[in-house]
Amino acid sequence: MNKDLFWQIIEQAGISKGNSIGEGIRLIQGTLEQYPVEDIVKFQILFDAYKEAADYELIMGLASILMGCTSYDECVDVFDYFLDVIVFYGKERYLKTLEDPDSFVEVLTAEEQEEYDVEALNCLAYAPFVTKCPEREFRGKYESLILNDLEKRQLLKEIVYSPHISKNWDEVDELEDVLPRLFQIIDGEE
Repeated sequence: MNKDLFWQIIEQAGISKGNSIGEGIRLIQGTLEQYPVEDIVKFQILFDAYKEAADYELIMGLASILMGCTSYDECVDVFDYFLDVIVFYGKERYLKTLEDPDSFVEVLTAEEQEEYDVEALNCLAYAPFVTKCPEREFRGKYESLILNDLEKRQLLKEIVYSPHISKNWDEVDELEDVLPRLFQIIDGEE
């Protein structure tokens, strides 16, 4: 499993093809079941690495606003699920969101906003893995295939981050200057 195949699997089943998150999960897991165990686990490792690469203050602010939180502390628990969703949208949307988090408004619908805390995205490869191996072996296999430093650098090489990606904030109102389109939609001005 390499990053190109990873994104191909995501994009064939994900939201970018018009599937709901639930349908996309089923499609991805069904596709992964066709691969060897090492590829299934590597898929999860790549998914987690892309989530980690998006774990920044401004993305948490974006998630907080979409989840209806008013402060950083209020949204910590659901932020991980939102990172899942950003990856699940596919490579193009993922990269665009990191470069311009305010661009995420281009994909918003009321229906999608309600689906952002989907816990099942958190470990997409687990169900396909246990169809082939005992579940107790997942963690060991995961740790044996973890990305090395070179693989991590190659993964990060294509990401361009917003200059505001690390903006510190306590209350979501502090983000209006860097997420103006999102605030317009949330405030009903658009």
